Amino acid sequence: GNKAPDFELKDSGGQAHRLSDALERGPVVLAFYKSECPTCQFTFPHVQKVFSRVGTTAGWTLWGVSQNDTDETRRFAKEYGIIFDLLVDEYPYPVSAAYGIEYVPALFLIQPEGNITLSVFGFTKAGLNQIAGATITSRRPAWKQFPGPASASIVRSSNAANLVIRGQTSKSPNYKRGAAEL
Repeated sequence: GNKAPDFELKDSGGQAHRLSDALERGPVVLAFYKSECPTCQFTFPHVQKVFSRVGTTAGWTLWGVSQNDTDETRRFAKEYGIIFDLLVDEYPYPVSAAYGIEYVPALFLIQPEGNITLSVFGFTKAGLNQIAGATITSRRPAWKQFPGPASASIVRSSNAANLVIRGQTSKSPNYKRGAAEL
C-alpha cells in the first residue's frame, strides 16, 4: 500500500500524538470526521462500540481526526459517548489534506511499517467490519481476511493491496492536493 504521511496533532485535551510513535506499538486506524456530518454522527457510536469491545489491549490504536476546533471536538465526544482519542486537525486541515480527504467520514488502516492497507470512504457496516477484523487479525494481509461487499474493490500496487470501500459520505472542504496526494 501507499506510505501514510506522518503527522503530529493534539487531542481535545491538548496532548500531542505522533503517528510514527503510535505505529511503534502496532497498527493505527484513523477515522476522519466533521461533527456536523450526519453520517459521522450516526457511525461514530458504532466505531466506539468496536473500540470498547477490544479496548486498548488489542495492540492497535484508534484515533478520530476531527475537522473541527477543540471545543466542538469535545462537544461531539460528549454528545456521542466517544472515549477514544479525538485529534484536532483545524483549518486549513493539513493532515486531512495530506491524506487527500475530500469527503468525510474516511477510515485508514495503517500497518506498523507505515503502509496504508485499508481505506474506507464513507462508513458502511462492511467497512467497519473490515477495519475491526483487520486490526484484530494480522496474520494475513487485510484485503485477504474477509470477503468484501459488492461495492468493494481491491486496488493492487507492487507487493501490497489497498481495499477501498465506498459508502455514505458528506462533502469535506476542498483541499489543494500536492506532493502528499495518495
